[in-house]
Amino acid sequence: MPGRSWFVAAGDKQEGPYSEDEFRDLIARGSVRADTYV
Repeated sequence: MPGRSWFVAAGDKQEGPYSEDEFRDLIARGSVRADTYV
């Protein structure tokens, strides 16, 4: 779905917003995993 923004919990802080493409890249690099709060 284009136009969505994603935020990720990293430790005690929030990171983002990430575009759909950036978010997919984070998943591909292993920065976002199944146990990551999104």
